[in-house]
Amino acid sequence: AKSGSGGNGDDDDNDEDGTQQTTEGLIPKNSPGYKIAISSVSVFQGLLSSQCPSWSEKRECLESLTALNDLLAECDSKLIKGVPLDRAEQSFYDAVVDLDDKAAYVKQEVHRMVDSGQVTKYERDMMLEQNAERIASLKREGKSTTKAEERREMLEGIEPKPPHKLRHEQQSSNFTRSWHRLYGWRMQPVVDSYPSGKLKLWPGRRR
Repeated sequence: AKSGSGGNGDDDDNDEDGTQQTTEGLIPKNSPGYKIAISSVSVFQGLLSSQCPSWSEKRECLESLTALNDLLAECDSKLIKGVPLDRAEQSFYDAVVDLDDKAAYVKQEVHRMVDSGQVTKYERDMMLEQNAERIASLKREGKSTTKAEERREMLEGIEPKPPHKLRHEQQSSNFTRSWHRLYGWRMQPVVDSYPSGKLKLWPGRRR
């Protein structure tokens, strides 16, 4: 079985930017999901900084990484059962690298942004809503809410930042639309073909 920590990449060539090329795959070439799957950690970190500057976008990227890991796990499951991968699955399986390291980096950046107060009012309110749900759930289960309440106080103390303005707004807008297409008609056949039915390579954009 192969983990999300790396791939063999024996049959792949490398681009100058450190990403690997494959002949075909489960994810459309030139899509953000494809870059996330096959890019080196250093290239991925640059993409995250330039294309996902906000807390919300980083959280969405983390969800995409989770979906990619789910897809990798589906391939592993087929192999364990002795079911050969088709050409597209094998191409993806051989090319994907360092998903776990990428996810760990995104989590680190998400926490850093919250700790330093780099979130908008919408993002802070969303976290407060999630925190309230968490506290309510803990109370129903008869568990301590101390840590959740401490987090609520921390979130309430954040002075929200104005929405992030990108230098290349049109370019960023095009990039975002490509994320949306990834979970539209292009990816739905892949989603439907897997038993879990949970594959989401880019969720709906948040404000």
